[in-house]
Amino acid sequence: MNEITGTDAENALAEIFFLKSQIILQYVYFAKQARKDGYEQMAAIFEETSEQCRSHAKTLLRLLEESTSRVDLAYRIPALGDTATNLSQSIELETRLMTLMKTAENMCLAEGFKRAATKLKLFSQISSFYIRRFTTLLENIREGRVFIKEQKVKWICRKCGLIYESERALHNCPGCEHPQAWFEVLAENW
Repeated sequence: MNEITGTDAENALAEIFFLKSQIILQYVYFAKQARKDGYEQMAAIFEETSEQCRSHAKTLLRLLEESTSRVDLAYRIPALGDTATNLSQSIELETRLMTLMKTAENMCLAEGFKRAATKLKLFSQISSFYIRRFTTLLENIREGRVFIKEQKVKWICRKCGLIYESERALHNCPGCEHPQAWFEVLAENW
């Protein structure tokens, strides 16, 4: 039997596991909507975030192995909206999750589950990053800065790799002819 079984920490970890599991699926839906709305980069970010959350859920599952925790989770099912609405809902979800993880982290420390507390602390830091990223993406949509920048930047077509410099993304890629949705600011972070 798992040593965490029957503790308050177990229930807190189980609640976070189930919430993370729901968020994973929502981000998949949000990615599909971002594609429909013409935001390929944002779709990829939702998919990447979903996959990373899947990794977090697997870690939590390992901490809870053989657990028989009962969870009473009040969860508001959000309406699927446009990408701006979905980004706003993502910020709310990650904020709620961060609050739960910080509470659970303290609970785990108090009950002697240092490894679980460390994982929760790290996942809270990751959620904080997600919140910053989703907030910036939402601001870019609201302010019309997704495909237009104040100064020249390098743009790359996610489909064919064409790179050019301008204040705005082209309406269509001259290389592969894919629409503007496929352009993003080139990140040279290697």
